[in-house]
Amino acid sequence: MPAPEASPRVHVIGAGIIGACCAWWLRREGFDVTLIEKDLPGDGASLGNAGNIGLASVPPLNMPGMVRKVPSMLLDPMHAFTVRWRYLPKAIPWFIRFAMNTRPASVEAISDARAALLSHAGDAFDTLLGEIGHTEMITPTGLIQAFESENGIAKSQYALNLRRNRGVRVEEMTGDQLRELEPALSDNIKGGVWYPDVRLCINPQRMTKLIAEAFVAAGGKLVAATVKG
Repeated sequence: MPAPEASPRVHVIGAGIIGACCAWWLRREGFDVTLIEKDLPGDGASLGNAGNIGLASVPPLNMPGMVRKVPSMLLDPMHAFTVRWRYLPKAIPWFIRFAMNTRPASVEAISDARAALLSHAGDAFDTLLGEIGHTEMITPTGLIQAFESENGIAKSQYALNLRRNRGVRVEEMTGDQLRELEPALSDNIKGGVWYPDVRLCINPQRMTKLIAEAFVAAGGKLVAATVKG
């Protein structure tokens, strides 16, 4: 991957999985790339990532009806959604755009865009890991979405159809069928969905470091620094 003198220069900020992959592909295409990371590659968010290669993650977070659920989310101390009230005035414009995009037409358009991106994700990882010699880092495990309520699948049909209509394989199963796939599932699970095409990265931190190392070996520059402006 020689970089001629006239190669366009690119700086990639952050050597998490996204930055490392971007740097690798840009270097692969002949760019003169500098990857900047204040810590070590993969030691930030990628270290704690679940490693799900979400090929079925077509529906957006802001689904129809979600705005009505915000008060109960805020009152639930165990919910992931929280607001720093002093920051709320600055956040309001973002919340308004978020709410506007819960309309069905927006959700369909967002799902189209996500599906278009995700349709390439599996092949892109296969190509990258094949070129650096570490295809073992991703394995085809599939993904279970389990429900403790009898009507869990019925209530999820809108999101499931967003996936089905965009080519994602969706298999509805009973609780017993899911337990055949994963015996550790509780007897409280009444049913759920199996996404057979979803893959798992066995170690996101390790994979990120391997990609960064391959990037450097291919002539890329990794710089330990903090970007302030």
